[in-house]
Amino acid sequence: MEVTVVLVISLWIATVFTPGLSCPEGCRCMDRLSCPFTVCSDQNFAKIPDGIPSNSTGLTVALNNISLVPSGSFSNVIRLHTLLMAHNRIVIFEKGALLPLRRLRHFDISYNEITAFPWEDLQNLTSLWLLKLNNNKLSHLPKDAFTGLKKLRSIQLDNNKFTTIAEGTFKGLPSLTNVHIYKNPFDCNCSLDWFRDWISATNISKFEQDIRCSSPEKLKGKELRQLTESLCPKVEIRTTSDNRHNLQEGSLLVLTCKFTGNPKPLVVRSIQSRSQRQQAAGEEDGLPGIDSADPVLSHNPVQVIISHCRENDSGEFSCSATNEFGGEEDSVSVEVSALETPGPLKTADHDDKTTPIPAPDDQQDHCV
Repeated sequence: MEVTVVLVISLWIATVFTPGLSCPEGCRCMDRLSCPFTVCSDQNFAKIPDGIPSNSTGLTVALNNISLVPSGSFSNVIRLHTLLMAHNRIVIFEKGALLPLRRLRHFDISYNEITAFPWEDLQNLTSLWLLKLNNNKLSHLPKDAFTGLKKLRSIQLDNNKFTTIAEGTFKGLPSLTNVHIYKNPFDCNCSLDWFRDWISATNISKFEQDIRCSSPEKLKGKELRQLTESLCPKVEIRTTSDNRHNLQEGSLLVLTCKFTGNPKPLVVRSIQSRSQRQQAAGEEDGLPGIDSADPVLSHNPVQVIISHCRENDSGEFSCSATNEFGGEEDSVSVEVSALETPGPLKTADHDDKTTPIPAPDDQQDHCV
């Protein structure tokens, strides 16, 4: 009986602590639901300990003094499903550090001081469920940061330094049910119009909607979702009623620039043509033209009328509108073709006629 017990214990030790799988000093290696888990938390480590058992499926190095996560830190623990690194002093997470962790599901690196993060590494973590990056110093979130993470359920990005979110950042994430992105210093300009609309329309069940503006000063402290009306300038240029951009000389050209915005935007029209010949709406031919960059503060719509186009009126016509929340520009290319003028008819003149000289007999073509 004793021999059997010793044999069983020996086999268990051989399975869990095979050569090269000993536990690092200061860490505890254990089984959690039959999964090897290495706990190295709250030990004042300045770096990730060496010698983490390669069969570990879970690793926690939380509550330490780690400041740098270099590339290659996890190359020997590719079976990790859970990686917990919260409450350290991490500033830089080097590119490539996460690449070996294809099986990772839970990743918590919150409550650090991260300014540089390898967002491109995330695209390799196709098994990821939970991502906690809250309470750091991140200021840049690429549009494609979460591309391909179809299993991702929860993203926590609150309490960072993000000022904007690129349109489409959360697109293509069918499993996403939880997003925290509040308490960031958002600049509520035109680039966040889409985000305001997305907040109102999203069907994510656990979305923290208390997202407030830090700037501009006029909107400071206001909830983004309460800005129901877009304050950003919108511009559209329309050409003459038939919407032709290709005209012939002598045609009438009317370019109408319609704009919106609150407060009313500063509108600038610009004409890049060979002639720079232009007129404001209501002016007549022969009056002085307008400078190629002419600000218009109040008239809406703004028009440029050329009553008799010439070929050298061809060019690029643009209109831009700007207010304190941002700006937008629209442009059209116009091509004016010259009229084809028929040449003078040539009358027959018998004096100009010439009689063809027949070739010598030896040069005649006999091939009939």
